[in-house]
Amino acid sequence: NMNFGSFSGNFLHLQNTGNNRLIITGAGTADFRPTGTFANNAAILVRFADVSASGDALRVQNSSGTTVFAIDGAGNIATGDSLPGVPLVGVDLNSGSTTGDMTTNAGPLYTEAAPGLNVTVSTGAAYTTNGSSRTLRCIVATSTNISLPASSTRYITVTADGAVNQNGTACTLAASSTIPTFSATAPTLIIARVVTGVSTVTSITDTRFFAGDVELSYITKASGSALEPGAVVKQDLTIDNRVTPTTAANDTDAFGVVAIGGASADTTVLVASGGTLHANAGTTTPRRSCAWAGATGTVGNASPVPVSGSVVYCVGSSLTTGSSSRPSVLLRVAPETSYIP
Repeated sequence: NMNFGSFSGNFLHLQNTGNNRLIITGAGTADFRPTGTFANNAAILVRFADVSASGDALRVQNSSGTTVFAIDGAGNIATGDSLPGVPLVGVDLNSGSTTGDMTTNAGPLYTEAAPGLNVTVSTGAAYTTNGSSRTLRCIVATSTNISLPASSTRYITVTADGAVNQNGTACTLAASSTIPTFSATAPTLIIARVVTGVSTVTSITDTRFFAGDVELSYITKASGSALEPGAVVKQDLTIDNRVTPTTAANDTDAFGVVAIGGASADTTVLVASGGTLHANAGTTTPRRSCAWAGATGTVGNASPVPVSGSVVYCVGSSLTTGSSSRPSVLLRVAPETSYIP
């Protein structure tokens, strides 16, 4: 029930590139629709061409004028820091040249070796930090080459601080020599760990996980040493809510796999205790029946012989096998899985 009183202006006036599409006067008695129907069967239609490169179709601001939620002109949802719980983060499995592909270079944001000291990242989308306090969905619209220094270890990071284009916010890909500082509200996605030799890429550890397909939890880690994505971690039996890398095969305290790691000084990481993601397998080839925790945070290949009726704790089921050049496996994480001989 709206009382417009003596208001003489238009209550609602929608235009498309300067052409009137819908007008409701201040008296609420007239409307104007040039074609007699709503364009494209939409009462409110926003086209990307009608929104500036930095504009949004919908924007919500708090009392301080800070945007906390937005839908850009391409229809991509920008998740604001006002949303509760763990931020939406991870690779968008509904992107890339083959939707749903988790294992080949046709899948989203797959990192593979290129000639010389280079890697190529495939097309796709991800939810990751915007470089400050929020996570955004960003797009890698074309296959992207990244050059690396010789004899080095680099982490391929994805941030959403690129320019807005017709595909949405562009991802910025970079090769970092260190794990980015952990942010609880805007974690930085790392999709691969790359090691180079004198003239070629020697190994690529896939560290991707997929938004909406993992159960993420904030977990404490010890300060003083970095904790890499893809590491298998176990419960620290001396301190509550803390994990450390596994140290032996058949580790009965294996908890999950690190999704978002932390730098040396960080005390918090995001750990996946359920879902599908890549884990570091080192030089071993895990059994597919159960990916046992291996040495120094990797997935092992031990063959336990449990006492009849006992429960053996493991990380989950390996869906792929690793190799020396790609020392990671796709893992279905399900802690405290009963051993089935």
